[in-house]
Amino acid sequence: MDKSEARETAPRYLTPTEVAHDLRVSNNTVYAMLIGRELPAVRVRGQWRIPADQYARWEEEAAAQEATATSAVPLRRRKAESRG
Repeated sequence: MDKSEARETAPRYLTPTEVAHDLRVSNNTVYAMLIGRELPAVRVRGQWRIPADQYARWEEEAAAQEATATSAVPLRRRKAESRG
């Protein structure tokens, strides 16, 4: 196995800044999520890294939960709740 093959099979890791950009939130929000163990992550020499495959699954699960929670409440009620 040469170096290029090893890179292709190695897991890809995202930085908190990359995740913040993807989620369109601040870095502080992502760090709070990491500290609160809301995101899958590992620490490498004191720096957070998020495994890309686990992050993709987390995103899918979060989207599914959001869709379920939103669809469970009738639209009229959601609109009324958002007004006040």
